[in-house]
Amino acid sequence: MRPHLALCLVTILAAAACGPSGRSETNPLVRTYAARLQNLCPASEAVDPVAGTFDGDLLADGDKGWLVAADGRRLYIVWPGGFGLSFQPGPTLRDERGQVVAEKGTSVTLTQVNRSDHSGTMDDPYFALGWLFNGCYAQAL
Repeated sequence: MRPHLALCLVTILAAAACGPSGRSETNPLVRTYAARLQNLCPASEAVDPVAGTFDGDLLADGDKGWLVAADGRRLYIVWPGGFGLSFQPGPTLRDERGQVVAEKGTSVTLTQVNRSDHSGTMDDPYFALGWLFNGCYAQAL
């Protein structure tokens, strides 16, 4: 199969995965939650925050973007609504305004998310809440 046909097939299959799976309706490459922006974030920081370097692979099974922990383990994240992932040429995470907030190798720390809250696996991902990339995000009620 020609490379551009394979990419089209992957894109079509990824788009078909939208909906109940928690994938973003506008960007099926990344999971999002219904978020609202807040003016103030709580001042507290996690005792053991989630941290890693941003990475991703368009051909990966499931989530196409993740953080890589210091021990090399993939940490899966559910991002605020409106966030999207593209590959131009490498993995690029954008916020709800379309601004690039992380690219391959970018250090990301979720300062208000405790590592012990979830396992960071595909089935039990972390939720990027609180202070993140110059914004304060909370789950919408």
